Amino acid sequence: MAEEYINHWRIEKFDPAWNPTGMLEVSSFSRRYPRYIETYLQACWQSVKSALKEYGVSCKLSVVEGTMTGSTTKKTRDPYIIVKARDLLRLLSRSVPAPQAIKILKDDMSYDIINIRKMVRKKV
Repeated sequence: MAEEYINHWRIEKFDPAWNPTGMLEVSSFSRRYPRYIETYLQACWQSVKSALKEYGVSCKLSVVEGTMTGSTTKKTRDPYIIVKARDLLRLLSRSVPAPQAIKILKDDMSYDIINIRKMVRKKV
C-alpha cells in the first residue's frame, strides 16, 4: 500500500475565504522610532501605508510622539497579519529600508535580528 507524501513544513498562503467575516475586535500597537530616521520615515510612509492597506491594516505616523501605530480594521481577514505589521514597523524603527522591510508581510518571509556586538571579540 503506497502512502501519500505530506509536506508538513509547507507554508500555505493565507486565503481570505478562511475568515469571511473578518476580525471581531480591533487590535493595535505602537512602536517608537529614533529621531534620526524621522525624515526617511516621512518620505517612505505612503508606500508602507499602501502595503499595509492591502492586508486591511491601518497605520499612522506621529512625528510629535515619535511613534508608528498599526491597527486592524473591518477589512482585516488574516489574524496573523497584525504580528507581521508589528514586525514591519520594528524593522523600520531599526533603519531597515522600507522596500526590504515590506517583504516581511509575505507568508514565506521571516527575520532575525543579530546583535553584532556580541560576536566581536577583543584581540589581545
